Amino acid sequence: MTSMLEFISSHRTLIETRTRELCNARSVHKPSGKDTSEGIPILFDQLLDTLRRGDRESEIEIERVAGNYGGLLFTHDFTVGELVSAYGTVCEAVTTLGEELNAKFSNREFEMLNRVLDVAIAAAVTEYQRQGTDAHAHRELEHLGSLAHELRNALAGALMTFGVIRKGVVGPSGRTGDALERSLRRMGDLIDRALAEVRFRKDAVPIVEPLRLADVFDQIATMVASDVEARQQSLDFDVDHDLEVATDRQMLTSALSNLVQNGLRYTRKGGHVHVRAEKRDGHLAIEVEDECGGLPRGMTDKLFAPFARGTAHGPGMGLGLSIAVRASRTLGGDVHVDNEPGKGCRFTIDLPTVPTATTP
Repeated sequence: MTSMLEFISSHRTLIETRTRELCNARSVHKPSGKDTSEGIPILFDQLLDTLRRGDRESEIEIERVAGNYGGLLFTHDFTVGELVSAYGTVCEAVTTLGEELNAKFSNREFEMLNRVLDVAIAAAVTEYQRQGTDAHAHRELEHLGSLAHELRNALAGALMTFGVIRKGVVGPSGRTGDALERSLRRMGDLIDRALAEVRFRKDAVPIVEPLRLADVFDQIATMVASDVEARQQSLDFDVDHDLEVATDRQMLTSALSNLVQNGLRYTRKGGHVHVRAEKRDGHLAIEVEDECGGLPRGMTDKLFAPFARGTAHGPGMGLGLSIAVRASRTLGGDVHVDNEPGKGCRFTIDLPTVPTATTP
């Protein structure tokens, strides 16, 4: 009968190598050049310590180290499945190598090995999930904070201009009235986006109805008219007035309006935004071309993530493009961008003529 403690101590390098090979062979996901085997030496230290003790006194230490390991994997974007697999391969490596070298282990030692791995897996997964929950809560808090901040700014502007009008200093039809209207529209836009966020998080199924695309364009033109005028910009819509599509009106409007507002926001004062739509090979393509000057280097890949903004000090919460993507994907399509440095961007909503619900 071979002692598992002696076997692992004598063949530790070989067992660690075997474990590492198994981990890397099964892990498709290797972010930042790292692999799931980087914590294996630490786990073997704890395994040997537990086998030497032969009791449960080291479980707290195993939990502590395994918790750190789970947290480390989380920061490198590993999945729970990959984390659990990294531990499971330790047992497999010890067992298979023992068979190859004709080593015989007692049932008690097998129980000890499995107990150590169980404790390590539970601790690592618990820490992994805790950090994931904390990160999600932080993002939610940041989202709510940004929304409240922008609503407060819009409300302050509306109250200030309303106060001036109420005193009779100016009339509601002049520039002060226009400023009040812009503040109220901004508040309405923020509330609409918040409602869109709620709807997409509830796995909404598209409500399909036939609609004329020109009607959607007219609605959006009315929504942004005051912003276009305030920035002295021009906004053109190019669409066949007879072009119809079967889709969810609210989701399509949400996707397109966010792209149009994004284009206006980043286009220079006096600049131009052009929207066009046409059917291509059974798909509907809607393009929004702006004059933002192009994207910074490396921005294209992360542009559609929540809170991403085209410039470091750009206006808004950085939610418009992510909402546009989720709305489009819920309709079975997607959004992509073509960057023209020095000129601007062309965002394209690509939709099937009949939407199919997908995961946003």
